[in-house]
Amino acid sequence: MQKNTSFFKRLFDLTFALAVLAFLSPLMLAISLFIVVDSGFPVFFVQWRAGENGRQFLVYKFRTMFQESVSNNNFIVAGSSDLRITRVGRLLRRLSLDEIPQFFNVLKGDMSVVGPRPTLPYQIERYDFHQRRRLSVKPGITGWAQVNGRNFLSWREKIELDLWYIDHCSLFLDIKIIFKTLVVIFYNQGIYTNNLVDDISALEKVVIIGAGGHGRVVADIIAHSRNREAVFGFIDDNAALWGGDISGIPILGSLYRLKLICRQHTGLSVIVAVGNNSARQKIVTELKGYGIKYTNSIHPRAVIAGDVKMGVGVMVMAGAVINTGAIIGDHSIINTGATIDHDCILADFIHISPGVNLAGKVKVDERAHVGIGAAVLPGLRIGCGSMIGAGSVVVQDIPAEVVAKGVPARVNLAGDA
Repeated sequence: MQKNTSFFKRLFDLTFALAVLAFLSPLMLAISLFIVVDSGFPVFFVQWRAGENGRQFLVYKFRTMFQESVSNNNFIVAGSSDLRITRVGRLLRRLSLDEIPQFFNVLKGDMSVVGPRPTLPYQIERYDFHQRRRLSVKPGITGWAQVNGRNFLSWREKIELDLWYIDHCSLFLDIKIIFKTLVVIFYNQGIYTNNLVDDISALEKVVIIGAGGHGRVVADIIAHSRNREAVFGFIDDNAALWGGDISGIPILGSLYRLKLICRQHTGLSVIVAVGNNSARQKIVTELKGYGIKYTNSIHPRAVIAGDVKMGVGVMVMAGAVINTGAIIGDHSIINTGATIDHDCILADFIHISPGVNLAGKVKVDERAHVGIGAAVLPGLRIGCGSMIGAGSVVVQDIPAEVVAKGVPARVNLAGDA
């Protein structure tokens, strides 16, 4: 989106949102009272959603479900006969009045009036490189997909329509979409889905390989971005742990057990939460040929640019920042608070530790490990299987299979680590 277009779009958003909130404030008060009388408090439903560049924000809606249903974090789109929906909620959904509080999100700058609808964090974990461009603009209260099929579309169809909007965005198009939205609401078009799901919108179950520290962190990420019930269980080769649990999540057994489980439950996804790069690669190699489907684990507090290309089995922890043009390889770990600057290329099975700073255009080859708090200057390369010591500052290329540590980082024999 061009800078001038962005400026006028923001000006239009502020003006339109203020006008709507001022005009509809008596209606909002009445709706609040009806909700309280019908099903009690709270009035609003608040949920984490993914916005521009993947940044997480709290979206506001009038509550339309009974509170116990909301507490279960059920993300399935409710049908017209869904018993979880309150009497008032059914009317609010039919007239799309439950969306009105999102104009406060527009005032805050989290959303726009028109744009791709804000999505759930677990869904963007499954976006490919092409689909991630959907995150390059602010999400909207309404959008091109909402006036061209709404909930009758699969998520893949919605994403394609959203990408078309991004490529053709203009103030005239926004006004056109707003008027078409009023028509869609008037005729109650596409409010409820016909149980249409795909591999983006479906809430999958995840098996975590590794019941150690990384595994528990990944379980916590899934609990934040999806819900606790999305974790099917842990796999660990430590026989002493089998049959036990971690915070109520069962430890199912060994890798051999995983192969049997995945045959019985074809919808499961797997993530290898083992910190050692070589061990992680060995596990993936051992599972090759068994039809294992890998998923990503991205914390809601991570910030990832919309054009980042990301492989499978990637773990991105809280506070991590991955900037535009970066490429992240399969089964990589981007740990807590790490920053990956523009156009960095990270190969498969790498580990970027907490607090690491990679400057622009850095290349990290397969199985390399950058230690806690290390920094790498722009345009440098970390060789395959090499390790950068904690707190080191890399000022020159590091060859393969060595240890480098210190300020500036100096190469040592791998056995000296």
